[in-house]
Amino acid sequence: MKFLDKHTNSTQIAIYTYLASIVCFVFVTPFFFFNRMDLPLGILYGGAIIGTANLVAGLMEKKDSEKGTATLSIITIGLRFTLIAFALVLICLMYFRWNYQIFNPIAFVGVYTASLLINVFIHTRKENSK
Repeated sequence: MKFLDKHTNSTQIAIYTYLASIVCFVFVTPFFFFNRMDLPLGILYGGAIIGTANLVAGLMEKKDSEKGTATLSIITIGLRFTLIAFALVLICLMYFRWNYQIFNPIAFVGVYTASLLINVFIHTRKENSK
């Protein structure tokens, strides 16, 4: 999509992650009727957390490029990892330890994997266009 080319890579990854998680949520919506609401909700939760983490990273990259530094980007990388790891640990505790199965940890990891694949796609597309 040409209109996204003006944004940073992390912002593009966030937008594509949001879109992918919404599309996947629509496809797995029938699981609500089979008493498996944890799958679609895990996809939505993962998309929200991972997409927002990438969006914040994109905003910090933009501020860093204006200042000519990399401080905020480095801090954001650590915070993004901590946020995603904390969210996954919390989902696993809820699902396996406390038997509160509202978010599926496998769906969360699936969205994270999709985000990584989107990251690879965006970076290889940028390299091929040079």
